[in-house]
Amino acid sequence: MKTLHRDNTIDITRGIAIILVVIGHSGISPYFWNIIYFFHMPLFFFISGCFIKPLNRITPLPFIKKLRWKELYMNFVIYSTLFLAISPILYQWGFSNTPVESIKDFFERLIIILRFRTSTIDLLNTFWFLPVLFFAHGLSLCTITLLKEKNKIFIIIVSILFYTIGRICFVNGYKEPYDFSRILYFTGFYLLGHFSYPLLHKLKNNIYVLIIAITGLIYFSLIPSLVFEKIILYYFAAISGVFITIYISARLKGKIAILLGYIGKHTLSIFIFHTIIMQATEWGLSLTGLTIFCKGWAGANPVGPYWWLYSIMGVFIPLGYLSLQKYFKNKLLQTK
Repeated sequence: MKTLHRDNTIDITRGIAIILVVIGHSGISPYFWNIIYFFHMPLFFFISGCFIKPLNRITPLPFIKKLRWKELYMNFVIYSTLFLAISPILYQWGFSNTPVESIKDFFERLIIILRFRTSTIDLLNTFWFLPVLFFAHGLSLCTITLLKEKNKIFIIIVSILFYTIGRICFVNGYKEPYDFSRILYFTGFYLLGHFSYPLLHKLKNNIYVLIIAITGLIYFSLIPSLVFEKIILYYFAAISGVFITIYISARLKGKIAILLGYIGKHTLSIFIFHTIIMQATEWGLSLTGLTIFCKGWAGANPVGPYWWLYSIMGVFIPLGYLSLQKYFKNKLLQTK
């Protein structure tokens, strides 16, 4: 059976997804912000679910080893602690509105980080994605192992059940403990990706499905408040955006495909650093009088004409840092 090639369509899709995340935080107009937020995070979980493989059986040690400790938990702890350590400087410069007032305060926030929670400083609010992805992966791994590959219909039923329960809780404000509502409903998209992956080579060439998805997304963009409130509308808006992105990704060629694929392989660095880079860019523009610097991170830059600049800087500066890191690492190896 044919499947999409990971290093081509899926990496390009992942690259588009992280660009949409950055644009969503850039201060883009509310109309396009709504469209992006219909599907950009479900898209990440859907893609992640494409490559999950069941265990032979659920036993503690193999299950724990299969969890994404290094990629998600360790990076979360390392970079959250780094942001926390420099938070007095960030607060002084206005990049953050969260002061760390004492050593005791620092260690209390550090314990929160070690517990895999994000409520430490405002610039870390976007880091909720990492623990939710971690637990969604674990829950999905348990599900597909217990239900087995042959019971595909049960997997899709459970995915819809997880999504429905989680989304109902989220919309009604029931999110704790541990952001469980987001874990549940994003697990629904994770399992949907696992279920749908073998079918994508057929769907991505179906022009009728594309027309339905585009029509649906345009319609949903006219009623955004209802989409975010209604469980079934959000589900179909998310699926429409996911399919459109995969359809486009499968048809991109040449340098743009190579660039987006490269971005897709380095989403974590972009995700971690884009907020502080966008704050720094806004601060630099304010020195020229082109805009006003808004202290602290409100979850997005204020809506304005420079969203495109914030987006470019948020994506490409982390990539530039990675290139320099790789260059000096190679130089160091050559001197040994």
